[in-house]
Amino acid sequence: MSAGDLAAVVVTLLGIVAIVVLLFAAQALLRSLRSLREAVEELRAETVPTVVEMRRAVDQTRHEIERVDRVLDRADTLTARADVASRLGFVMVVNPVIKLWAAVSGTNRAARRLRGRS
Repeated sequence: MSAGDLAAVVVTLLGIVAIVVLLFAAQALLRSLRSLREAVEELRAETVPTVVEMRRAVDQTRHEIERVDRVLDRADTLTARADVASRLGFVMVVNPVIKLWAAVSGTNRAARRLRGRS
């Protein structure tokens, strides 16, 4: 066997070994891809219902927030009305009470003066 023949045999053997290594690598890559595909499908199967449920929860929350906002608006309106009514009541009661108090006080002074002179 000549050196050229020996080199051809070595190159052929190295080529076969390289092909076998590449086949094992390709097989491992295919296994990894299948595993990845299964993981993606499992993730999709779990995620889609969760996203749907989250959308429902967000819609319900939005509805509740709008409802609470309406309630707060009504409470603000009622508070403003109560404030106006309170001020009006204060003015309507305090002014007559002050006038009555002044009249009583004046009457008491007049009575004391009259008693003092008699």
